[in-house]
Order: sequence, then structure tokens, then C-alpha cells
Amino acid sequence: MQNIKKIIILLILSLLSLNMIVGQTKKALIIGNDDYIEFADLRFSINESYKLRGILSEMGYDVTLIMNATRDEMLQEINSFFRKESSISLFYYSGH
Repeated sequence: MQNIKKIIILLILSLLSLNMIVGQTKKALIIGNDDYIEFADLRFSINESYKLRGILSEMGYDVTLIMNATRDEMLQEINSFFRKESSISLFYYSGH
């Protein structure tokens, strides 16, 4: 399962890199949730999110990283993220 996730992430990043043009503004919102009350905790979402932040930052993205957020916190960040103008926007969620 982890290999499939890695392949999907690499495919997405490859496609996004094809669209890079000098002067474009790029932003990303990454939400990683490992801790849950009503579900089993996850082990890799946080680490996966940190790794993706590093990759996207190197590619010139302005990255917002949110960890173990509540539903309300996530909705607030998502709404704020999509109100900001950008040439390329990427939203990534890792969790249940």
C-alpha cells in the first residue's frame, strides 16, 4: 500500500512540474492526521506530510502544513487556502 501511495505522489508531482513556468505562483496545503478518537491511529500520515512539504518547498511552492487538526480547523484552513490567488494550487490530505 505504501508503494502505491509513493507512486501516486510521484505521478502528481511529475505532472505538476510539467506546468512550471517562470513567474507562476504556487501554493500547497498539506494536512496530515495521525491521531483519531473514534478510529485507529495512523503511523505514517505525519511523516508523509513532512516529506511532501520538503519536496514541494524545493519546487518553489509556498506550503502550509497542518497536523492533527480538528474538522473545524481543517475547514477553516481549506477555506482560507482557496481564497488566496495562485497560478497553481495543490491540496493534499493524508489520514482517514
